[in-house]
Amino acid sequence: MTQSFLSMPNFSKTYLYVTPTTLYHEFCNAFTFFTMVKACNPKMNWQNLMDAANNKWLSPNYCANSLSSHLSSRLSNEESDLAPNASAQRQALNLIKEAEAKANEYEGLLLNTSDKDLRSHIYEKLKDSRAIIEREKKI
Repeated sequence: MTQSFLSMPNFSKTYLYVTPTTLYHEFCNAFTFFTMVKACNPKMNWQNLMDAANNKWLSPNYCANSLSSHLSSRLSNEESDLAPNASAQRQALNLIKEAEAKANEYEGLLLNTSDKDLRSHIYEKLKDSRAIIEREKKI
């Protein structure tokens, strides 16, 4: 028995047009997907989304720059999304953030060092940080 309140909602990338045939259709679907993900609501009003997509489509700079970024939108895993009593999830999120910060720092160090021993040591630390991230995301 699954607990539905713990699962992530599913968002359709083809909410408005099931088989997009033009750039306009692709843009409307991408904008809709982006809007639903940002609102964390997979069942938004179809007409409101269509109106908002039409308004954005009329702005040529906006649609040219944003089509690919809208389709790669992801749900945020911010602490504000967690329930006040979700201490285990909050702790896991903090561990992930710390490990990601360390991994980014190690990647920068790897790019800036030429010593083999130091690179090897940094690479091992980077591998450990990535393992922590993967382990905590599975929990």
